[in-house]
Amino acid sequence: MSLLSSATVLRLVDSMAILLSQAYQLARERLAYAGSPILRLLVQRDQEGTEGDLLRRELAIFRAQRESLPPHRRPDYRPEQRLAILQLRRLRGWSVKKTAKHFVLHRNTIRAWIRSAEGKGRLSLLNGAVVWNRIDDAVRWAIHELRRLCPGGGGFSLDIHPGGIFLVFLCDEYVIICNEV
Repeated sequence: MSLLSSATVLRLVDSMAILLSQAYQLARERLAYAGSPILRLLVQRDQEGTEGDLLRRELAIFRAQRESLPPHRRPDYRPEQRLAILQLRRLRGWSVKKTAKHFVLHRNTIRAWIRSAEGKGRLSLLNGAVVWNRIDDAVRWAIHELRRLCPGGGGFSLDIHPGGIFLVFLCDEYVIICNEV
């Protein structure tokens, strides 16, 4: 019988790891209030690194769970998630193969989404169903992204004209107009 197969030993190891982690976090919190700005910056960098490591562990768990399912049983991504995946692909400079591997998809699925975004494929892959009684998710996403890019404020308006619907966003000294939202 292996030593680590005992439930008592596993609980003990887990408790020790949690205790050490909490002691380290307490020491880091105390250093965060130190008088030295360099020390505070190092503590902040260390905290961000730890948070990144925890997020990577969390992502690995989710990815392993998704990979364990057969392809036809995996949940589908919603259209706004598909757009976000394509945006992450472009922002990170990933290839189709790396994007597909990262999100546990087939390469042809990513290629179909790209064709749809370029207007050459089925638009329903990225648009979803049209809901007439509320603002469209694409408009909501565009407003969210514009507000994120211009945190200082600014207003927006939806102008409805016979030529289409236009989103006008005021960002400091710039005016951004999105045609036919």
